[in-house]
Amino acid sequence: RTVELNPGNSNAYNNLGSACAGKGLYEIAIKYYSIAIKKSPDYIPAYKNRAAIYHITGKKKLAIRDEIRIKEITENLAIENIKKGKSVK
Repeated sequence: RTVELNPGNSNAYNNLGSACAGKGLYEIAIKYYSIAIKKSPDYIPAYKNRAAIYHITGKKKLAIRDEIRIKEITENLAIENIKKGKSVK
């Protein structure tokens, strides 16, 4: 329902992906995680979840690609926070 009300909600697509993954519907889960990423290219939870499903389904190269992207996003956020004078956790 959230997706119907706000189709730009990356978190909703990520949650749909997780629901599908929990039922073993891995390809559909990947689709929803990918939509979440398309809507918010720096949305780390969707990358983490998609990488996990790629590992489960034997798509190691794709999983590694997502893991590298997570690292890039995290590093960029840390740099932005340092520039703004915020602590990095």
